[in-house]
Amino acid sequence: MTALLIQLELVKELMNRDEKKLTEIVGVCDNLVRSALEENRFSVKTLENDTTESTSFIQSVRIIQIRLLPIVSIICS
Repeated sequence: MTALLIQLELVKELMNRDEKKLTEIVGVCDNLVRSALEENRFSVKTLENDTTESTSFIQSVRIIQIRLLPIVSIICS
């Protein structure tokens, strides 16, 4: 969410200057929001599963790591 706020500050700065760069930043913001929503959904699902299943902390971290790897790859590319 912090990254999104930083990107939105750039949008404000570029609104009347560089339309191409502005379009690129809006695309980044879109990806950040989608990734954040997916992470939130995953967190809620994990918390729900934790109440029904007994999963160790280490197992939970490994599951999160495996599921977030594709998201991180998208953001970093």
